[in-house]
Amino acid sequence: EYPTSIDLLEEALQLADSEQDAELALLRADIQTYLGLNFRFTGNLAIADSLLQKAFENRRAMLGENHPETISSMDDWAAVKIYRSHDLELADSLFTDILERRQRVLGDDDEDLAESLNNLGYIKTRKGEFAKALSLYEEASGIYNNLFDDHHPKSISVMSSIAFLYHKLGDFGRSESIRRETIEIRRKVLGEKHPHLAMSYHYLAELLRDAGRTGEALENSRVAVKIMQDAGTTLPAYPDALILLATIYHDLNDRLSAAETYRSASAACIAQRGINAPVCYRLNLTIGEFFMEEDEYTEAYGYLQQSYDAMRLILEPGHPQLIKVRELLSRS
Repeated sequence: EYPTSIDLLEEALQLADSEQDAELALLRADIQTYLGLNFRFTGNLAIADSLLQKAFENRRAMLGENHPETISSMDDWAAVKIYRSHDLELADSLFTDILERRQRVLGDDDEDLAESLNNLGYIKTRKGEFAKALSLYEEASGIYNNLFDDHHPKSISVMSSIAFLYHKLGDFGRSESIRRETIEIRRKVLGEKHPHLAMSYHYLAELLRDAGRTGEALENSRVAVKIMQDAGTTLPAYPDALILLATIYHDLNDRLSAAETYRSASAACIAQRGINAPVCYRLNLTIGEFFMEEDEYTEAYGYLQQSYDAMRLILEPGHPQLIKVRELLSRS
């Protein structure tokens, strides 16, 4: 219930800021952390970045560089900073540093150590280093299993990450088994309307599409999108869920549903990530090509022009994608 949480925490922070008592410094850092994480979860990354940086600086000043709470704040802030910059080498460096700090000061079965293994595993996944990522996730999973039961959200999250890696490594059967297990656990623990359950359906749909089971992929993708829409379309993963659903409709040659869903996906992507975000300009290029196939040249031109304008800000002149879009614009 993020909006209610944000309202309460903002009131708490105002009260803490109104007092000059030095003893409130760590409490203030706690509030900044919780509030920053709320804004991170709802996609307000600039505000999250500012709050989590303040929390880190407050804890470092009060507790020192290598205190577990300072390292935890460094981890929270780094996660947002990396997400905003999309710099994988920076991410690898920061999360490796945080992991090494935690390995020095925490025990072998510490929850925060598992979180660092999990974070570095994610970056290794993004870099395509799947074997390294799987090893990190499995180590994190072992810690979570020692600390919690199988139904704990963190245990389920790392299960989902392991399923993704089996998917990428081509072991669709093992990945599907884990995906379906996470759906059953999340439905039982979180209920039918939780965004994390939606993500489980979304990831299963991705897997089924790649396995060539497009009809089953459509069924699961629709469930994921419906849960997200009911929960609120500001969820960070909502544009990705729409993109997948549109792509599946396209695969099935349901042109009307594909067109409608592509339009919604573009609008959601731009609203959350900005019109110049690479994922949005790539999506708009796909949509432009789709509408050209439909002989809807006016609509195609609008999406292609948006894509081209964003690409020019990021790509070097003469880049193949720029040439491709220019050629498409000349035909639309």
